[in-house]
Amino acid sequence: MKKFMAAWSIVMMMGMLSQAEAGFFSFSGEFQTDDTVQLFNFTLNSASDVTLQSFGYAGGTQADGNVVSAGGFDPILYLFDSSGNVIDFNDDGGFPDVNIDPVTGSTYDVYMEILGLGPGNYTVALSQYDNFLNGGIAGNLSDGFAFTGDPEFTQKFTGNSSGKFWDVNGFARNGQFAFDIVGVDSASLQSVPEPSSLALVTLGLASAGVIRRKRRNQANA
Repeated sequence: MKKFMAAWSIVMMMGMLSQAEAGFFSFSGEFQTDDTVQLFNFTLNSASDVTLQSFGYAGGTQADGNVVSAGGFDPILYLFDSSGNVIDFNDDGGFPDVNIDPVTGSTYDVYMEILGLGPGNYTVALSQYDNFLNGGIAGNLSDGFAFTGDPEFTQKFTGNSSGKFWDVNGFARNGQFAFDIVGVDSASLQSVPEPSSLALVTLGLASAGVIRRKRRNQANA
């Protein structure tokens, strides 16, 4: 079975505010195929306000000071508990939480702020629109994702016949991602698993199905 592939140059930085406070972790890399799903793990030793944010689509400056250029794919974000159940989901962060892309005028980076998230181990999944989790927001990480095994699926819903990483409005993008996890005690980037092994990452099985969202209008700058 075809492997998910990701070639990344990982930039990870932890900023400790004090011995008693959690820090930040910044990651960057590149998707090689549309159907890639990048997983991150993080841990909280005590309750904390946690922020998850991408910069790959519209660019910006990560928590570690890394300056990201605009041009990456339109991401989707899922947060899972230690059993793989969905805690929260985000598609578009919206201004002013995320930046406006200088070419498309859209605010398609993801942004999630969870206040008072309890101690424990968590998993984050970052994928490209519209590679949604099977089972939607009631699903489990073990359910897998809608376009696994379809490495250039964006060509189908945009009508573009060459290249990949097109956004919903037909703008050509690239495979870069840049992602921050802020307010946690530790965080790491997982190796991208084969589709056959992704279902074994967590236990449990939810009802099958793929969530669909309405076609989005291009955001006003």
